[in-house]
Amino acid sequence: MVLKKIALVRPGEYPEGLILPLGLLYIASYLRKKIPGIEILVIDAPLDDLSSQEVAAKIKEFEPDLIGLTGLSFHIPYIKDAAKAIKRVCPGVPIVVGGAGMTSDPHDLIREADIDFGVLSEGEETFYHLVKALQEDADPESVAGIVYSKPDGSMARTLPRDLMNDLDTIPFPAYDLVPVERYFSSPKRTSQSPVYISKLLMPILTSRGCPLKCVFCHDTLGKDFRSRSPENIVEEIIWLKNKYKFEELEIVDDIFNFYIKHAKIVFRKLVQADLGLKIAFPNGIKYEMVDDELLDLFNKAGVYRIAFGIESGSEEGQKLVRKRTDLIRMNEIIDKADKMNMFVSGFFQLGLPEETKESMLKTVRYALSSKLHTAMFHVTTPFPGTPMYEEHVQEVLASGKYNGSRENYEEEIRNRVNFRGARDISMNLSAVSDEELLRIKKTAFIKFYFNPSRIISIWRVYPVKKRIFKNFLNVISEILFRRWIFQT
Repeated sequence: MVLKKIALVRPGEYPEGLILPLGLLYIASYLRKKIPGIEILVIDAPLDDLSSQEVAAKIKEFEPDLIGLTGLSFHIPYIKDAAKAIKRVCPGVPIVVGGAGMTSDPHDLIREADIDFGVLSEGEETFYHLVKALQEDADPESVAGIVYSKPDGSMARTLPRDLMNDLDTIPFPAYDLVPVERYFSSPKRTSQSPVYISKLLMPILTSRGCPLKCVFCHDTLGKDFRSRSPENIVEEIIWLKNKYKFEELEIVDDIFNFYIKHAKIVFRKLVQADLGLKIAFPNGIKYEMVDDELLDLFNKAGVYRIAFGIESGSEEGQKLVRKRTDLIRMNEIIDKADKMNMFVSGFFQLGLPEETKESMLKTVRYALSSKLHTAMFHVTTPFPGTPMYEEHVQEVLASGKYNGSRENYEEEIRNRVNFRGARDISMNLSAVSDEELLRIKKTAFIKFYFNPSRIISIWRVYPVKKRIFKNFLNVISEILFRRWIFQT
């Protein structure tokens, strides 16, 4: 099979947090390194609000030999829809799906007749070897780290692929394949957070993998923490600054500071480079790996916003989430960051499996007593591929509460859970009713954001005052309607 042209697509909607499609850009840069002369088209559908049919038309015009789709768990419906539309106009072209959605729930995607292969976990090496196998008409069984559909419709899974240890060998993302400046000018928010300073914003991924075992979290890039070298990280930032003249950097790692010595080296180099950037950690950092020296380096390098995944303010909740956060130490770090005028956010979950009302109220009280400037209270959702999901399915089937097969029950869950769980209830695993859970969540938002001292504190550190009113209206809309009314 001749493979000269490959189309890589991110389908679907990203109304909040339309960051550059780093995953696709890493795949593209790695393929270009390994296969000189390969022609690659990247289509980022949400940038232009492209429907699946419009994506398919662009792909047909490009006439690719292979098509790759990607998306998170809650974008699986968009992936399926795009695959159908593309297959109608390019019936003989193989479609490969990768990303967190495929890794978390390969059975759901690979059974789609329009999807030929799935790439699991880290994509660069696996996708390259799949391309190579297709070029050589080799048996897909020889490619580690993929799934595919057998002739009888069942799923075949090959042996897992070892994760890449030397991340410096991966070229910088192929930014030239997307119109970076159009993200700067997009009416959509291209930050992962509604709190940002500049529209001239770019994300960077400096590490992969998370050794923690949180019950609600997907394992998409492995449990071994792997980081790029400080020199490689700073080289990319300087290169991006010179090329795109951007003003704000978002470090989108799962756990940037897992090795605190490494984190300090990176930031010493950034301080020395003196790039004049504003820097944020929208996904959170580990409080245990924070000390006064690191906070000072953050401050000197331009960090103005940090976040922490606290999850629960009760000992019972910490056991349920399997995080075991030292809440007293967490508060100390929050207090220090607040005194340095950093904007500090906290992420909390309400409705953990079998969680009681009292446990949830302890979480609310903890957030209220803290110096956090914003707090997100999410309703816990058991997404497929997480330990929480697996344990719930096993418990329900073992208890006899469900009379059907495991396959049927999993299908029911897939049809119920969605990202609305961040604001609504798609599946309630707690020990309280839906009405009580939503009442606790509503009360948490009201008490947290309508506290006069917190309002003053938010105003003090809010980086762009003109956006504060719009975000405040979004908080009210969240309380009343469980949705935002403004794009920020």
